[in-house]
Amino acid sequence: MDRYATWSFQRRSFTLARCRTTGCWSGLPRSSTTADLGPRLRAGIPAVIIPHIIDQFIWGQRVYELSAGPKPVPRTKLTAENLRQALEQAFRDEHLRQSAAALGEKIRAENGVQQAIRLILSG
Repeated sequence: MDRYATWSFQRRSFTLARCRTTGCWSGLPRSSTTADLGPRLRAGIPAVIIPHIIDQFIWGQRVYELSAGPKPVPRTKLTAENLRQALEQAFRDEHLRQSAAALGEKIRAENGVQQAIRLILSG
């Protein structure tokens, strides 16, 4: 098991802050798996989404609509060429980069845990 590194929140935040783009299958945003979209959006970098089941298509479309990543590439249609194109667009498209950065700033400013506690306690 020593061949595998854990992907803790701190390590993920540290690593994503140094990336120009990222790819994932856009699992429901939560903090427990490496495929999570949430940390990628929070980092403010464009995300290439490769959905293959259930809600991943919805999240991929939402990322695209927010201009936080290129159009999703469904796993069943994934080729080396369209993956290269999507990664290149995410890497080079200044509009995507600026939109993803602005979304990341907005997410980081939300203080979501504090907001949730306030809403729960306010009844």
